[in-house]
Formats: sequence, C-alpha cells, structure tokens
Amino acid sequence: MISVLIGTGISYFFWVYREKNSVKGVQMLVVNNIMPKYVYGQIIDNLNTIMAAHRPDQISKELKVDSSVAENIVSVKALSMQGEPLWKDPSPKTDEVFKIIAQVKNTRIKDTLQSALLNYMNSSVYLARVQQTKMEIASQRISSFDKDIATLDSLKKTFLKRATQPGRMGDSIGIVDLFVKADLLLDKKDSYSEYIKTKYQPLMLIDGFKGGAPLTQEPYLLPLLIKSVLSGLLAGILCCLIIALVKAGKNYLNTSMNQ
Repeated sequence: MISVLIGTGISYFFWVYREKNSVKGVQMLVVNNIMPKYVYGQIIDNLNTIMAAHRPDQISKELKVDSSVAENIVSVKALSMQGEPLWKDPSPKTDEVFKIIAQVKNTRIKDTLQSALLNYMNSSVYLARVQQTKMEIASQRISSFDKDIATLDSLKKTFLKRATQPGRMGDSIGIVDLFVKADLLLDKKDSYSEYIKTKYQPLMLIDGFKGGAPLTQEPYLLPLLIKSVLSGLLAGILCCLIIALVKAGKNYLNTSMNQ
C-alpha cells in the first residue's frame, strides 16, 4: 500500500513537471502583400537566429515584449502551405498565404506573441520603405491616368462634334474606341486608388495562432501516464525495500546488543 501511494505521488509530480516543461507548437496563417514570400522568410530566419542563441533580453528588445514572454519563446519559422521553407520559393508573387509556426513553453503567450510578430514584420524598415515606394508609384500612376483620361475626354468631345456634321458618320467607330480606352483607364485608376485607400500592411493576418499540443513524437497523455505510474511504483517498491532493510538492520543490532 505504501509503495502504491509513493508510486502514485512520484508519477503525479513527474507528469506535472513534464507538462510544465514541454515545448508546444502554435501556428498562424498570413499573406504577403508587397514582397515575395522569401523576403519574409529571411526576416523570420534572422529573428530565429537570435532565439537560437537563448538571449531572452535580445528577443524582448526585438519583439518589444516583456522578458517573461521572451523566456517562453523557443523558436519561430515561416513555411509554405506545403511545409517547405520560404527561401526555397524564389517566386516574385505576392498575395500568397503561408504559415508562421512558433515553439513556446507556455501557450498563454500566443496572443501576445502573435501581435508582436506582426508588428515586428510590419515595422521592418526595409518593408516599410518598399511599401512607401509602392504608394508613391501608385500616386504617380493615378496622376498619369488623370492626364490621359482628360486627353481622351477632350478627344471625345471633338469626335462628337464631328459626328454631328453631315457626311461624318464614319467617325462613330473612333468615338467607340475612345470610350473603351477611357473606361479601361478609369478601371486602372480605381484599382490604384483602392490600393492607396486600403493601405495594405506588408504582412496581413488570415488566421491567428492555433494549436498548443506538446511537440512529441509519441501519443502524449496515455503513454506518459503509464510510464509515470510504472516508474513511480518501482520507485515506491524500492523505497519500501530500503525501509524494510533498515528496520531489519536495526532489529538485528538490537537483538545482538541484548544478547
């Protein structure tokens, strides 16, 4: 009975220790708005290099989080939806979804870490500079479209005046072309205007951090409990044997001294 109690107690404390110190994985989905995915991958890899050096103070400084949060961050990486590192995809495409996976000791920090990572990426000097350049280009294109649209409007008025004159009905074909070109320019202008109005962040969240299961290759709870109980029982039996031997030794000494 004593061995069972000792074994159960040891197994419980072992399980609590293992649960507290296990590393857990969380994952969020994001989309790249202004740069190819591999650029974001390089930024994440650089951040992970700091984490690999086990410098909570530096992590805290980079992500602008409390040291208590930084101490619970183990690693972070960016992967494609197929699970490949982003640096393996040199495609210049934007607006593609990819995963950011973090390993943490405590899943309670996942919301704080999520906000910190998004702010870290979106406040990147390089990405901010690229975004500003794209905004300036969009503004210049809008100005160019306005000039072209004004020119087409002037030509449309001229063609309409000519079309009303006798014998100039053939100009109606040219008027149709001008209206088609003007509509195309207006559509392009609207798309650039929407881009400026929306003010896309370099990295946009699609789905926040999910998960939190311990990163272990074996089924987690049942095998761990079985191993813990068996280890505890063995330890309990060993303790009882030691206690029994000590008592037997004392009894032997007492008997020898009485004789």
